[in-house]
Amino acid sequence: MNFSEWFKTMLAGLVGTAIGIVITFGVQNMVDKAQKRRTEKLSAMMVLSNINDYVMSLRNTVAFLDEMDSLFLYVSSLDSEDLLDADTVLLADFCNFFPSANYNVRDRTAERIFSSSFAVWENIASPDFISNVGRCFSLIDYMESMTLEMEKRKEDLFRKVYVAGWHKFDSEYDLVRALMESAEIRYFMEYYHNIYCPGMKLFLFMLEEQNEKNMEMLGISMEDLLDFVPRRTIKSYNTVDDELSQIGH
Repeated sequence: MNFSEWFKTMLAGLVGTAIGIVITFGVQNMVDKAQKRRTEKLSAMMVLSNINDYVMSLRNTVAFLDEMDSLFLYVSSLDSEDLLDADTVLLADFCNFFPSANYNVRDRTAERIFSSSFAVWENIASPDFISNVGRCFSLIDYMESMTLEMEKRKEDLFRKVYVAGWHKFDSEYDLVRALMESAEIRYFMEYYHNIYCPGMKLFLFMLEEQNEKNMEMLGISMEDLLDFVPRRTIKSYNTVDDELSQIGH
């Protein structure tokens, strides 16, 4: 084999090797990008699904608050003489409201993963999305602190009224009368009507609006979110976190 033929053979081999390297790295780059997009969507779906769960729960809570507010207005409109003719079911609901707990425990796993998992931060490309989700969780935390404060306040007020006069209560009418004679209970009901209920409705509106923006940022529809929920119940958040960590490395 002369030099010219040897050179052509060597050049062809080098070109083939170079093309093979380019194809290999190009394909790997495409796979990595597709993996990153999948991880970004998985991370976002996990977080947005959790926020949407809270939105759905909060809608039920706000509906309950409206019912109780209407009940307070009804009872407040009654004079002492009107109690005997009042709706006994509504009076019972009024008495039962104060000692009962009306607080739902929230699963904070997704918030914990979002806040502390480097894989999540690394694989979500939108800083605006991360910032907006952070605002959502801050809003949720604030609403929960308001709810806990109201729950504690009403239980303390009921305990104060009940302990002071339980031996005098022969019927629900006596308990209702004692509750309505308490200036602190009346102030609580006014605060409930003027501040707490309107505030929770406003916060619900803000949270729904923010979460819609989150979905728009990453092109995720409500159908995608609802479809993710059944699979999320099968695969635990911890397993999702493990998967994100593996993909992120």
